[in-house]
Amino acid sequence: MAPTQQTTGRSHTASAKVLVEQDGPVLRIALNRPEKANAVDADMITDLSHARAIR
Repeated sequence: MAPTQQTTGRSHTASAKVLVEQDGPVLRIALNRPEKANAVDADMITDLSHARAIR
């Protein structure tokens, strides 16, 4: 899994395609699939669902 950039919050990596960072009450979710223009595939939908569960 690729590391995420961390500022003042906790960083999580749902997958190499979905990067997650929590900074207090703010949860940032970034799509990381530039070779496909961040097009969402079935795996990313699952990863996004898991990312929303991080608190």
